[in-house]
Amino acid sequence: MTNLIPIDNQQNNQNDPRSYSLEDLFVKFFSSIRISEETHRMYKYSLDCFFKWLKDENINTPTEEHVIKYVDSDRFNKNKAENSVNFGKPVASATQAMYMAAIRRFFKWLNVKKVYPDITDGIEVLKEKSDGGYARKALQKHEIRLLLDTIDTTKIVGIRDYAIVSLMAGTGIREIEVHRSNIEDIKMSDNDIMNNKGNVLFFIQRKRKKQKEGYVVLTDNALPHIQNYLSYRKAEPPDPLFITHGNKSKGKRMSIKSIQDMIYERMKQSGIKRPGICGHSIRHFFGNQLTEKGVPIKKIQLALGHSNQATTEIYTKDIDRLTDPVEKQIEF
Repeated sequence: MTNLIPIDNQQNNQNDPRSYSLEDLFVKFFSSIRISEETHRMYKYSLDCFFKWLKDENINTPTEEHVIKYVDSDRFNKNKAENSVNFGKPVASATQAMYMAAIRRFFKWLNVKKVYPDITDGIEVLKEKSDGGYARKALQKHEIRLLLDTIDTTKIVGIRDYAIVSLMAGTGIREIEVHRSNIEDIKMSDNDIMNNKGNVLFFIQRKRKKQKEGYVVLTDNALPHIQNYLSYRKAEPPDPLFITHGNKSKGKRMSIKSIQDMIYERMKQSGIKRPGICGHSIRHFFGNQLTEKGVPIKKIQLALGHSNQATTEIYTKDIDRLTDPVEKQIEF
């Protein structure tokens, strides 16, 4: 499907002057919104999938019924990347929500521009909930240990993967934050400003943030393994912290997908397989450990980057955060 034809055009004529080029519409749409590069790629992918499905279904004038049919289709509900280890498997509800967000925002924009009505109004993608009320579950302490123990660290890929899993388990950072990290993000703290007793800080670009405003504290759970990997690799700033080591793409920054696939494969190799388990489960392990140890909720929110406090409050939070860094509570 290369053109979008108005609903009231009954002739479905691709050459009709009132048909709109999708390529032109996409260019205008993306130039009118302010989103990150990651969100741009996700929106473009989501819209491409939807309009490819419309083309395969021979639909030039989509309606609300067509959107509902798409949401119920395998194209929407199953992984479509043939080179992914998750090919053909159910798509996570959070990912489905992102797909729908892109489609919904595009048609709302079309409606505002009086190009096409908003056919997504009122359509919701229901999220499946686990017994705990959340689709993703936490790994347990023994599973983290098992996951690490089954990684072969005699090769550089294993050394890298061990460092990544240790970093995620020891700090609770997300896959996207691992992807964005550089060697220069690891710094010794400034005692004069932070009064933080010489902690090793790892500055990160949080989800939906454009700058590296947040940080976590690196402890012996992760720091030695990162240092071992960098030493083995002979890497220096400003290189990415984690890179690929395959023959085809050696030396490139690991993508979010490659990090997710790596964790999936490592879990599979270690025998960790139960509903709701994924790479994000390592982050939930971190949060659960802190909760079980009685760490104040405010400190947990700061460590996980869930706080939206004003920039002027950063120093007050940091002094309290670094009095007894929560990362030092993690054991595995």
